[in-house]
Amino acid sequence: MGIPLLHVADATAQAISAAGLQRPGLMATAFSMEQDFHAGRLAAAGLEPLVPEAAERAENHRII
Repeated sequence: MGIPLLHVADATAQAISAAGLQRPGLMATAFSMEQDFHAGRLAAAGLEPLVPEAAERAENHRII
């Protein structure tokens, strides 16, 4: 018997969709913005995630 897991991006996608939104901005550490494990899950849910340009990602990462 396995333990059910919930991916934070799936729960986020459900909340975004329930709010009637389509294009969420992704603000996170550089790794989270540059890898596909958040943006890809949001896109798979039919959303169009907006990821900052490289300089903005670097500044967000520095601040976090």
